[in-house]
Amino acid sequence: MAFWNKKNNNKESSLSLSDVLAKTVAGHYPEATVDGATVTLGATGIRVECEADDPQEMGSLLTVALYLRVSGGPFGPEPSFASISGYAPWGEECDMVGQSVYAVMEGGCMWTCTLLDVLGAAGLVAPRESDEERPEVVGRPALIGGRRYQVWSNQIDRTLAFGESGPQYADVRARLGGDSTMTSAVLATDTLPVHASNHALLLSTFAMTTSQVTTEVKVHGGDWPPSWAPLTAVGPTDGGITMLRELAVAVPAEPARWDRDRLAWTLAAVGTYRTEPHQAAGWRGWRRHGGQLQAPLTDAQIAAAGVDPAGLPADYHHFLTQVGWGAGPGYGLLGPTLSDLGLVLAQAGDQVCWYLAPSGGVWADTRTFGLDPVQTHDSFDAWYADWLDNAVAGLQPWQQWDGSCASLNMLYGMLDDGIDVNSMKGIEIGMSSDENGQTVQPCHHCQATFARFGVGDEAWTG
Repeated sequence: MAFWNKKNNNKESSLSLSDVLAKTVAGHYPEATVDGATVTLGATGIRVECEADDPQEMGSLLTVALYLRVSGGPFGPEPSFASISGYAPWGEECDMVGQSVYAVMEGGCMWTCTLLDVLGAAGLVAPRESDEERPEVVGRPALIGGRRYQVWSNQIDRTLAFGESGPQYADVRARLGGDSTMTSAVLATDTLPVHASNHALLLSTFAMTTSQVTTEVKVHGGDWPPSWAPLTAVGPTDGGITMLRELAVAVPAEPARWDRDRLAWTLAAVGTYRTEPHQAAGWRGWRRHGGQLQAPLTDAQIAAAGVDPAGLPADYHHFLTQVGWGAGPGYGLLGPTLSDLGLVLAQAGDQVCWYLAPSGGVWADTRTFGLDPVQTHDSFDAWYADWLDNAVAGLQPWQQWDGSCASLNMLYGMLDDGIDVNSMKGIEIGMSSDENGQTVQPCHHCQATFARFGVGDEAWTG
């Protein structure tokens, strides 16, 4: 619409739809604070980044797509993506601004109430007090990737042009069997990826039924096709659109245990479904190891590399000897490799590497940028698990340091020189060599940034 720009700002108002969404979310939690379009739920540390798209006409309705990214507190630093649409009546006599705000508030209220009910049942936030009638939160124990969890879920159901909604939802949901929740149907298939971090896991499921069925399962905010199948049981419907949506939180009930076969299955799925340039399997670092785990090492093999196996942190030693090496962050998890800082775990690109300190913590060596090394994780397991969560989500490259890389400096220099972005397609980028004569490879963030300007992997030489 003419008076909405791409950043969702109404030219006749200083308040954007994203700001309206943030205020709507914050209004449901007494201790919430708002900074721009980001909401923090008091002392819980949970953050919700809010974004509202441009309003769209949909027959007799006005709809606004709402995007929410949840992080912090029990969810850890990496954002998990969630979405919902808001709806408002629409016709010739309707005011675009007023109805757009109404749609944002309608969708934002439904999503926030559902999330807070689930978080409250899980004990992650104080239970909210409300007089409104809400669906009951369903809790159940579950296995995800062989690990025990407690999972809570709640539903957001809607019908468009269907008359009374209650019986329709019940009829459609009954086709799922069991407790009629999509969350339980997905959990029963054992098709969710390995989740090895100690953070709570945000799951969302969606099924839209018309003359055909559209399904969606999001893990960490990234759609996960291996888990779609059971949701097709809702089947097609006639006479309108029924939309079933659930938000679920899975809280680990025991420490993670690495299982080579389950990890290999998850890595294979990442290699199939996360192939865009900004995703784990969409850049040359992944192609270096192909998502493959090499055979576990024996203590004798570790010792032959000049490393005392008895001196290794227990989690790292377990991974090397029971799971393997190869597939992992950056250009792949290395076998035991000593450096002046400790054990090199992986090359990130742009002369940055991750290394394991004697204390067991993982650090990024950013001295090439003139910066001191920075600790990124307390342990090897936490480092690898966070990378795996990011790879499964597929939302953004995994970069654990600050500073401008050599590759990005090259790009910024080209732009400063007035080079037309469109002319970058087909260029070749020859990287310099390090002190050992090895060609410097780009990090994932750099290569993904170039890809936004049409510069593909084939441009990188060496």
